[in-house]
Amino acid sequence: MPNLLRHLNFLLPHLEQYALKCVLTLGALLSVFSAVACAQSLDTLVVLYTGGAFGYLEACPCSKENLGGLARRATVIQQARAAFGDKVVLVDAGNQFPTYPKSAQEAQLLAQLLGDMHYDALNLAEYDFTYGLTFAQQTLSALPTVSVNVCSTAGQALAPKYRLKTVGALRVAFLGLLTESALSSANEMAQRSIRLLPATAALAHALDSLAHERPDVIILLLRTQDIGYEKMLAEKFPQLSVIISNSPDLMTNPPTAFGQCLALTAGNDGEYIGQLMLIFNGRERIAAQSTLVALSPKVASDKKIAERIQAFKQAQKRKSSP
Repeated sequence: MPNLLRHLNFLLPHLEQYALKCVLTLGALLSVFSAVACAQSLDTLVVLYTGGAFGYLEACPCSKENLGGLARRATVIQQARAAFGDKVVLVDAGNQFPTYPKSAQEAQLLAQLLGDMHYDALNLAEYDFTYGLTFAQQTLSALPTVSVNVCSTAGQALAPKYRLKTVGALRVAFLGLLTESALSSANEMAQRSIRLLPATAALAHALDSLAHERPDVIILLLRTQDIGYEKMLAEKFPQLSVIISNSPDLMTNPPTAFGQCLALTAGNDGEYIGQLMLIFNGRERIAAQSTLVALSPKVASDKKIAERIQAFKQAQKRKSSP
């Protein structure tokens, strides 16, 4: 029961912040957590997911509600880890950098701050190469990137096909995928920097390679501009458990389901962070609930990250002064 109360204490303050009018009720929360508290054979997995930050350290000026910012994101991540401990995994669907070159120093700081958040997997997407291949390799080298099909122009894989993590009794796998439709929207530098293996064939090969690991949960981090692509993948690869994508149509609660595969997104510009809670009885998923937490001014900023961002801004201001 103490664990149940701790979980509820984390979730309840965020109910008013959900971007959509979620149908998740207190009764539903209680029923799920009561089952977890009373049945020791059940396992919980909490997936925190982000994507499409596009280089913003703070809330995008384009946000009417002042949503976003890495300092606020870090606070929600810390709260989730405090509530759920080692049941939490943290993933990103890709596109850390802006759509066109702005400040390489700012991009480097962003990557460092992501490193401080201890992600489990980040997809390589088209705007991660806004500053070119060499910059991406140097700047993202300390992060756990993943991709089944992003290669250098010489054909060298730029990230592992998959990564694995054990969460309680569950074995969780993370894969990343980028489609040609998304890459074609990138700047010329990005398009010259990389080439893509055929998406579905590369994913099939990666899943075949992964099979001997016997994962309980397979999470695909996807960047595409193809309408309905998530549904196609879920039907073609029924072993997929979760797809974290960028489609605004997937900002739904309950999460969009294609068969047994759940498809979700955290939107763009780093305005939200998603939380997906999965309950398992052995290898069988018996419950799922998703929420979107709006990174509004109501969310306290992590002090250390906020200070680093402000120090960077002040240093840049001094450099630009005559």
